[in-house]
Amino acid sequence: MPAPIVARRPPGYPLFVSVASWLQKDREVGATILLPDEELARLLDVTAATISRYRRWAQEDGYLHEVKPHEFKGKGGKATEFRFDDGGIAERYAEGGWVVGK
Repeated sequence: MPAPIVARRPPGYPLFVSVASWLQKDREVGATILLPDEELARLLDVTAATISRYRRWAQEDGYLHEVKPHEFKGKGGKATEFRFDDGGIAERYAEGGWVVGK
């Protein structure tokens, strides 16, 4: 993750981006990922509002691209579908151009 992004985001944000990255890598090419607030909040030990904020920032930073909006249906529904774009993170990290969040 570029140093300027690490500097302006809280410490948990790089972990969220990493989780999204690994979810995408585990999917078939062209498949979407889901990042539901409540489930990720429990896994990362943060609030659902924090996950929502991380997701919005990941979109602003170019890591997440919304493919299909969420569907709300009473108690059920479907989470927003995303595709993760690492922009070559692995390659740049290997070249020493990226830093890992604290």
